[in-house]
Amino acid sequence: MALNSKKILIIDDNEEQLLLARTYLSSFGYEVTTTTEVTCIPLVMSFQPHLILVDINMPDMSGDKLVRIFNHSPGFLDRSVVLLYSALEENALGVIARSTGASGWVSKNQDISCLLEEVRKWMLVAEERRGES
Repeated sequence: MALNSKKILIIDDNEEQLLLARTYLSSFGYEVTTTTEVTCIPLVMSFQPHLILVDINMPDMSGDKLVRIFNHSPGFLDRSVVLLYSALEENALGVIARSTGASGWVSKNQDISCLLEEVRKWMLVAEERRGES
């Protein structure tokens, strides 16, 4: 599977954060789509990302609630890995991720290179779920 066909969707209300993450991950060959809209189920279904990074603190709906919605969508987690992506303290982020059923979490408080490390790690899980490994 070619690297450039590995898809990532980032859901965040912070446009600057979206631009930074999209630019950085795209420079490594990932196809990255971003949105500030929490009503993104149609986008998720049409884009079919391998990974979905969801910010927790968003104005219209919290990211943890959105993850719970994803978890109750039939077949959804068979195709995508959902990670919480937040500036919350790492221990709190882990607790929330486990309580929502997210696969894991990525802290925005770390160096941007840590984002790439986590994406690479979780992309392997996504590929396995899809039978691409």
